[in-house]
Amino acid sequence: MKIIKNYLTRNRCYQQNVKRIPVGIQLHTIGTAQGTAQSVADYWNQSSVSACVTYIVDCDTEGKVLQTLPEDVRTWADAGYGNKYLITFEICESDAMRYTGGADYIVLDEGKFRADLLRGYRTAIELCADICRRYGWDPQTRLSSGLYLISSHDEGRRAGLSSSHVDPTHIWPKIGKTMDDFRREVKAALEGNSRKIYLVQAGAYEEKENADAWREKLRRAGFEAFIKEENGQYKIQAGAFEKEENARKRMEELEAAGFPAFIVP
Repeated sequence: MKIIKNYLTRNRCYQQNVKRIPVGIQLHTIGTAQGTAQSVADYWNQSSVSACVTYIVDCDTEGKVLQTLPEDVRTWADAGYGNKYLITFEICESDAMRYTGGADYIVLDEGKFRADLLRGYRTAIELCADICRRYGWDPQTRLSSGLYLISSHDEGRRAGLSSSHVDPTHIWPKIGKTMDDFRREVKAALEGNSRKIYLVQAGAYEEKENADAWREKLRRAGFEAFIKEENGQYKIQAGAFEKEENARKRMEELEAAGFPAFIVP
């Protein structure tokens, strides 16, 4: 999987930059006959569009993901709980279909349609496994809201926490998949890929406002950073690496810039 940073700087959601600490993930499918993530991102990158998510998963190219917002920025995805608390992402669909109204559609090329959806589905599993690995999340646990840690827009709707969209329930039966299948496959991906991740931590605070201030200072200095709430503390993570040497390099860069840091194996 390749994540390409493609922040939607002209979108008002990005510009407002409202911070939050994510506690889980919300999955969407785009609801239009479009398989290319870049096309969606380009269209959304304007002030007149009132939609924005953290990631967009491509269906035309295996393993391609665009990151359109930082993970700790509130999204405009479900008009509810997902925006406030969840990392949200869209999976593109297929140009081998045509929507006829609402969530109704016809399939123009069954083989291409199925191949496109499965390609996006597989990449979404990789994306969610990567996020869960970095945050230490179990995809099959439930949040205090009652939703699973990984939930869909439709599950949010049925719980009364999201707007009235049914994705991906309207489309995944065509490829024989459900959200329970998806969570199981993310869990299997996590368990099957037990590679060690070295986290670089650059601070821990009991008060969220102190953590927010330190994170912003890191970002102004050119370092990517996000806050993870754990055991009553707000911990600032400034990197996640498969190789210890890369983690050590980041730690040294932080310390050279005046930010104490250490590696969490």
